[in-house]
Amino acid sequence: MAVKLLTKSTVEGIPYSEGKILIIYDTRLKGFGLRVSGSVKAFFVEGKVKGKTRRVKIGTHEKGDVPEMMRVEAKAKQSEMQKGIDPNAKKREGREHEAITLRRCLDDYLERGNLKPKTVRDYRAVFNLCFGGWADRPLTDVSKDAVTKKYRAIGEKTP
Repeated sequence: MAVKLLTKSTVEGIPYSEGKILIIYDTRLKGFGLRVSGSVKAFFVEGKVKGKTRRVKIGTHEKGDVPEMMRVEAKAKQSEMQKGIDPNAKKREGREHEAITLRRCLDDYLERGNLKPKTVRDYRAVFNLCFGGWADRPLTDVSKDAVTKKYRAIGEKTP
């Protein structure tokens, strides 16, 4: 754990870490820091939410985020955490509402693919026949074991 004044030039001068993750805390703002891995330099802020320490990613150097702007964002996140709001839980909550289903995945594939109308119709027919019951199931709920069982069941019905 290192402590430095995080400025744009300081962050640019820090080499990417090979193997081990490097954590550098800022001298100006307590809880604000930089996490350096093999390919990413990510800004984070730490704070306590209901007695538990939380670390929240607030930006990356690769996307052009600069420490001065990230420090302002960090203060805002620390303020939320002092009020008992967990920013990570807030993010997770938002993702749960956007769960990608198997049907949505198929629709996205069919829209992006340069497929003929008959091919699209055939893909939908096979999908409805084999995976109709799974259509509205989130992809996160589809396990490798479930796919294997489904594959074997389909193989028993059709050669």
